[in-house]
Amino acid sequence: MMPKILFVANIYEHIYSFHIPYLKWLKEHGYEVHVVANELGDYKIPYADRVIEMGIERSPFKLGNIKALKQLRNLIDKERYDIISCHTPMGGVLARLAARKARKQYSLKVIYTAHGFHFYKGAPKKNWLLFYPIEKYLSRFTDAIVTINSEDYEILKSKGFKNKYSYLIHGIGIDPSRLAVDDANINGLRNKYGYKPEDFIMLYLAEFISGKNHQFLIDVLPDLVKEIPSIKVIFAGRGEDKEKLMSSVEHQGLEIYVNFIGYRNDVGNLISISDLGISLSFREGLSQSIAECLYLKRPVVTSNIRGNRDLVQNGKNGFLFSLDDKKQFVEQVVYMYNHPDERREMGEYGAENIGDYVIDNTMKEMIAIYSEVLDKSFEKSDRF
Repeated sequence: MMPKILFVANIYEHIYSFHIPYLKWLKEHGYEVHVVANELGDYKIPYADRVIEMGIERSPFKLGNIKALKQLRNLIDKERYDIISCHTPMGGVLARLAARKARKQYSLKVIYTAHGFHFYKGAPKKNWLLFYPIEKYLSRFTDAIVTINSEDYEILKSKGFKNKYSYLIHGIGIDPSRLAVDDANINGLRNKYGYKPEDFIMLYLAEFISGKNHQFLIDVLPDLVKEIPSIKVIFAGRGEDKEKLMSSVEHQGLEIYVNFIGYRNDVGNLISISDLGISLSFREGLSQSIAECLYLKRPVVTSNIRGNRDLVQNGKNGFLFSLDDKKQFVEQVVYMYNHPDERREMGEYGAENIGDYVIDNTMKEMIAIYSEVLDKSFEKSDRF
């Protein structure tokens, strides 16, 4: 009988953006693959035998999650999965609660990948009061917890969580096929996108939500323009705060410096035409966009937070700045602009030291986890 695996997340975009290579591998190795999430929209999930839309809400206080929990429990009871791989905070909460009975009844295994705990060094006290007890309680219903940054892993190992297995992997994996570049002539590529060779382009790939902190860059942009008249900012993504941020840019008269381009599939081109990758987040698990910039030889300036510290060696492949220090951020960006040779050296160094985060490696790490948790050996894929 074909083994079954269920992927659970609170939005389909998460599955689509990060897990398609894993679905492909599992499908090629004889698994029946099901996916559960909310907000399907226009997304199609390749390599999934069944896609089930459930109203999993991002907020833990939404009543819709009660209905989703019942639906998920009924699905698990009916399908009798061999393994559940759950992602995103609420996807992880509901999947583990729904699977409690099934784990006792048969050999169902539950793996939760923490893409960034809400409790971390420097997190608001309310996060520790709310999310830490929930995650610690749910760990007893979890066979394995997978973390993607060293700080989360240390918390997991030191705080008495009850899961049997704990792992640290190098993120979800940089997929080189997603980073194709159409033209090796960067100036030609810039021209195609409407930019000049002399423009100093900063790229921020992030969802437009408050936690990504786009307003920080908008607020300091007038200071940057004084030092770098040719500066251009590309905001690529979508989200609920987009219109508000666009209004803020317009109100400050910065439209000629900022381009909001929406969600894009041409990430390789966007990184290639840029001089600098940016991340301004208050919280990250491990920034995929920063990892991709480093892979394509672009140095970065990022907030000095958990996850970013795993990727960025300050002064070697980019800079880390304190979120309460706008002056420091401006100085780091201006330094990058004024030192193009060093900027290129940082880009080269970043690309040379990002190999562990490429998907071929992270796939091996996850396959080893499946093997240990299921107590079986997987045949190696041809791609390894």
